[in-house]
Order: sequence, then C-alpha cells, then structure tokens
Amino acid sequence: MDKIICADVPFQTLLERRLSYFLSPLESFVHKQTTSGILLVAFSIIAFVLSNSPWQSFLQHINLAQLGLAVDEWEFSLSINDWISQGLMTLFFFLTGLELKREIIAGKLSETREVKLVCASALGGILIPAFFYFLINRNGPGEHGWGIPTATDTAFAIGILALFARRVSIGLTIFLTALAIFDDIGAIVVISIFYAHEVSAPAIMAAGFIILCLFFANKSGIRAGWAYGIMGILLWLCVQQAGIHPTLSGLLLAMTIPARASISQSRFITNIRSLITRFEQKQESDISMLGSSSKHSLVSDIGQNVQAASTPLQRWEMGLIVPIAIIILPLFALFNAGFPITQELVIEGISSPITIGIIAGLVIGKPVGILMFSYMALKSGFGKLPQGVRFKDIVGVSMLAGIGFTMSIFFATLSFPENDDLIELAKLGILIASLVSALLGSLWIYTQFPRLDSEKTAAQS
Repeated sequence: MDKIICADVPFQTLLERRLSYFLSPLESFVHKQTTSGILLVAFSIIAFVLSNSPWQSFLQHINLAQLGLAVDEWEFSLSINDWISQGLMTLFFFLTGLELKREIIAGKLSETREVKLVCASALGGILIPAFFYFLINRNGPGEHGWGIPTATDTAFAIGILALFARRVSIGLTIFLTALAIFDDIGAIVVISIFYAHEVSAPAIMAAGFIILCLFFANKSGIRAGWAYGIMGILLWLCVQQAGIHPTLSGLLLAMTIPARASISQSRFITNIRSLITRFEQKQESDISMLGSSSKHSLVSDIGQNVQAASTPLQRWEMGLIVPIAIIILPLFALFNAGFPITQELVIEGISSPITIGIIAGLVIGKPVGILMFSYMALKSGFGKLPQGVRFKDIVGVSMLAGIGFTMSIFFATLSFPENDDLIELAKLGILIASLVSALLGSLWIYTQFPRLDSEKTAAQS
C-alpha cells in the first residue's frame, strides 16, 4: 500500500519516500501496548540512573520548578511534577475512559455477564490488596498508603502478556485489558474520595454545571472537538480547585464524548460514490489539483464525509494513543520512578511495614483478590468467562495484575506528599513487588499455557 501511494505522488522526494517507509512501521509499533511498556522500562532505568548520580539534585530542581500563569493579582501555578501527575496524566485517564466506553457500547465488553466478571475481579483486586496493606500498617506512619497496592500498570502487564502471544488467547488478553481499565477507574474513585484535600463546594458545583453542559452538547449533536476540549479544560480547573485530584476530570469528560457518527454508513457510501464519480469526470482535463479549485473542493468534501462517518470518540482515542504511549507515560516514569538506592534504604526497607505491606498487597493480595472474587462471580452465575478462557488462565493474569509500578508510584506520591523518606520506602516495595509479580506471572504462563497452533495464532493477530 505504501509503495503504491509513493508511486502515485510524482513530487515526492527521495527523503519523503524514505521517511514514509520508516514512519509506517513505527506508527504501527507505537500503537501496540508493548511499546509503552518498553519505553516505561527505558525511562525508569534512566530515572534510576539519574537519581543515583550527581545529576540527582538537578532532576529534583526541575521536579519542583514552578510553572503557571499570572494575571494582575490572580495566579495559577504548579510544579513541573504536578503538571505531569495532575495535568498530563489526566489525558491518560481520559483515554482509559474512552476505551471503556467504546468497549461497553460496541466492543468486547458488550456481553453483560463478561463485564460483570471483570468488574468483580477488579473489585477483588482493589479491596484485598488494600486490606493486606492496612493490616500490616494499621496505626503506623504508612497507614494512609493503603491505596498503593490497589493499582495495576496497564502497559507493563499487557506488554508482558504480549510476549506470550503464541500461548495466550485473544479472550484472555481482552480480559486483562478490561481488568486494567476497571482497575484504573477504581483508582480514580479511590483518589477522588480518600485522597482529596479540603473540598470546595462552589468548585464542585461549577464542575457539575460543566458536566451538564457537556452532556447537553452531546445530546444536541455537537461534534466539534474544540468545544469539548475547552469545556474539558474548564472541568479540569474546577475539579483541581475543588480539592479533588484533577485526573477524575479525564474520566468524567470521556463519558460525555459522542459515540455516534454524524451520518449513517449508507449515507456515507452514497455521498462518497457521488463525489468520486464527479472527481473522475474532472480527471478528463489535464489541469492539476493545484490549478483546479473544483477538484480541491471535491477532495475537501470527501474528507468532511469521512470525518462525519467516524465518531468523535474514535478520533480522540486514536489521536491520543501515540502521545500517551511515547510521551506522557515515559515522562511520568522519568520524573517519578527514580529514587536513590542506598544500603541504609535497603536495610530499612527489609523491616519497613510500608515496603512489606506493598509487596504483600501486590504479590499476594492482587492474585488472591482477583481469583476469589472471580470464583464467587462464576459460581453464583453472576459472571461468565470470555470465550476460550479457562479459570486456570486467570491465575496467570492475576499475577501480572500485581505489576503496580507507574500507577502505584502515582498513589505513593499522593499518599505521602510531604515525606520523601516514606515515598522512597514505598517505591522500593513497588519495584520489588512488580518484578516478582512479572516473574511469577511469566513463569505460570510459560509452564501452564500450551502453545496455540499457527492457525489460531494467525486468526488472533
């Protein structure tokens, strides 16, 4: 396809052709979940190296640098770290919300009982790890960090599962993806309720009014991206001023994005056929596209029809996948994953309830919670397994769900905002638990999952 396009463009330079050959596989690559996982690993390693080098103080200085806007007496500013954690990560949860909405409306989660099973599994994967951690840290300085082991790092978990593509069914991949999405939503709820600061009633009322405006715009048939973008920014500001973590605004905004096309598929086919016929008639002349306003107008009309036949939800989702995978999540890892590993920290971590609680929550609590709640949902008839998935398969997925990393670090920074020592103990526990969970999950899949035959593998891909 790329070669045909290149041949039909006479003015395309050699450099442009070479770039098109290079960018096509790159674009395909970055759309895979494994890409985000690889970049997260790379930037996390960079963060660790910088945190244990003479550059550590420089990185910390950048982290705390203030950036904002001031007009007369009004001022709004956040540190670079807060802009990443509260601003850019809002886009990550916005994308999560879009994916969930699409899957429920027309995707793999449209089967009610399968969705119920995922919800039950995700709930168990949140409650039981939090309970494990709380038991170990009750009445201690780390008690407030019970939310840390409730999180699952979507990119890492799915990235590792992708390494076993020849052994894993597509149903199990979808199950883990949906589990991670519901886990992220649970994280947002936990953050909003239990990790909120002093709540401002006027700001909450303003946020509620904006949400009503967003739903009204959806029902009114408004499809302009800029309208939802402006209201989304206002919603983010109101939620942030309300004392609630602003990442909640990303999920709320996603629920209001239109999921219907402006024109039907049959109307789209009729319009495109008519426009292409008229364009073919114009081709009889030797006038180039640049010299023919009518040809340009026809091409523009084709583009407008293509946009009208797609949904805003799909356009936002596809537009955000790449920047979030290759920019936002790696940036978050760079500024949050690293910490100085000293002999004193390791010795303290061995006996620290915070480190032990996180390891127990992620390595033991996550699998126990997911499996316990899944089993109860299946036995009661409340949920059912996706096609081609055995309960034995969920064991491996439940272990991979213990890879907290990015999201657990996110919780750690919220849990102990004024205590770097506790954050470092938490990060040590997160690192150990994520590595152990990844290893155990990989070993289970490798030893318990038979290789799929080539025909099934090809069909899944």
